[in-house]
Amino acid sequence: VGSQGLITINYGYARYGTGDDPVGQAAKLAADWVRYDDGRTKYWEIGNENSGPWEYGWMIDTALNKDGQPRIITGELYGKHFKVFADSMRNAAAEIGSEIYIGAIVIHFPPAEAWNEPDKKWNEGLFKEIGDTADFYVMHNYFSTSTNVKSILDLAVTEPKKNIDFIRKDIADKKAYLKPVAITEYNIGSGTTARANSYVTGMQAVVLFNEMIKNNFGLSARWLLVTGETGMFYDGSDANYKYHPHPEFYYCLYAPKFTGDHVISASSSNADVLCYASRYSSGETGVTVVNKGAAPQVVSIDTKTIGVGQKYYIYSFEGGTDNGDFSQNVNINGYSPSTNQWGPYDDLSSIPAYSYPIEDQIKFPSPARSVQMIMVEGGNNILTVNDRADTKMPYSYNLYQNYPNPF
Repeated sequence: VGSQGLITINYGYARYGTGDDPVGQAAKLAADWVRYDDGRTKYWEIGNENSGPWEYGWMIDTALNKDGQPRIITGELYGKHFKVFADSMRNAAAEIGSEIYIGAIVIHFPPAEAWNEPDKKWNEGLFKEIGDTADFYVMHNYFSTSTNVKSILDLAVTEPKKNIDFIRKDIADKKAYLKPVAITEYNIGSGTTARANSYVTGMQAVVLFNEMIKNNFGLSARWLLVTGETGMFYDGSDANYKYHPHPEFYYCLYAPKFTGDHVISASSSNADVLCYASRYSSGETGVTVVNKGAAPQVVSIDTKTIGVGQKYYIYSFEGGTDNGDFSQNVNINGYSPSTNQWGPYDDLSSIPAYSYPIEDQIKFPSPARSVQMIMVEGGNNILTVNDRADTKMPYSYNLYQNYPNPF
């Protein structure tokens, strides 16, 4: 959503409020926030994971409730309340001459996979009630609780498609209105702090970012920016690291800069090597290569079907050697973390791109468990990637300053 941002409304107050009309009161407060925002934010979602028992409002004290709500939330109830919120918020937006888009929570997996009772019939009740009043649907996913690097990265490839395919099928089966799907929270699943803070989380973020684009998610918003020991930026007890970025920051910062205006087809002949490509309106092609395997590869990109310029430029991301499979550091084009850093934090603008002449092919090494973000002069249509399990290069790396540093 870029600079437009997204705001989550406190739906739970409609459940646990003890006034005569808790839903109306909560919707009024939501509308007041729209007025206060004064058109700065276009995207809003009503509630946060409200079908889950960890959220306030999942269960209420019916003795305190004054409008006859059930003890446990349902999708049908949320759908009824959603319409009240959406109406109040849109009226407020109209008052200030703004247009907003409002999302409703959906479940992204079959009822048979649900352990939480409201999830089993959430979509059925929701779709029955909201009709055409939502602008988009909202899901969350924390991809993978595995401790195995391969399975973490493999799941990042398969799970986004599985999720959105289920939602679209559920919409069709229940004769609901087809809307864009937004994933407004995503990250790696629960596990050790070391794993959450590792470069593998950054690799996974790049795969998820590209798979969500590939599978036509309408929006993605990563959680969490700043927290304690984990999160994109450190906010724990060690003052030496206060607000310093973990490795995922670097991957998430660079990835959009190598993603163009339109996705184009890309394929790989090696199951361990992923390839994503996009085209810029200015003519360049952005390519992201992810080697999720434990062996180095040489990657070649077939240029026969694409018009290319004279050069291509690479930023290559690798983990450090400090912690085995889950290194806490990331190196970018050979630039390593300095003291009390997890990446080359001091001056990203000083890291130049690797540059090569294209000649008859585009060819470069992809170290084990690494990411290469590539800018190709010119470009068109289809990319085909070929991979070999060796590191022999036709020429050596050169540091080259002609490609403007993205910072």
